[in-house]
Amino acid sequence: GKCGNASVEAVIQSAVQARLVWDKRMVAGLLHMLFHDCFVQGCDASLLLDGPNTEKTAPQNSGIFGYDFIDDIKSDLEAACPGVVSCADIIIAATRDAIALTVRRAQLCGDPGQEGRHVVGVVDGRRPAVAARRHPHGDRHVRQEGVQQL
Repeated sequence: GKCGNASVEAVIQSAVQARLVWDKRMVAGLLHMLFHDCFVQGCDASLLLDGPNTEKTAPQNSGIFGYDFIDDIKSDLEAACPGVVSCADIIIAATRDAIALTVRRAQLCGDPGQEGRHVVGVVDGRRPAVAARRHPHGDRHVRQEGVQQL
C-alpha cells in the first residue's frame, strides 16, 4: 500500500533486495522468524520484544536471527509514515519478498524447476509430491506389507 508518497511494498522489497546481495542466509532467517512468530497465536511480532522472559530470549528461539534487519526496515518505514506499518506486517512481507527473489534468481540461473514448477534446491534425489504420485509403482516410500507380514 501507499503511505504518503512512499510505497510500503517498495521500501520493504528494496531493503530485502539489498540485504540478499550480501547475506544469503537472510531468507532462512526470515522464514524461521515468521514460523516462530506466527505458529502459536498468530503473527503479532511478539518475537521482536526485548527484555528478560520474552520470546526473543527463550531457549527455543536462540537460533533466530534477522532482528536487526526488521528493525532497519521499521526505521525506514517510520521515517516515511510513522505508526502505520506493524512489525508483524514487515516480517510477513519481507519473508514473502525474500522467498520470491530467491526463486526468481534460481530461475535466472537456469533452474526452471520440474515440469515448469519452480523448485529451489532439490538436489538430493527426492521428487516433488506431484512427481511422486505419478511413479509407476505408486508411492515407493510407503511399504506395502501389512503388520502381520513385518
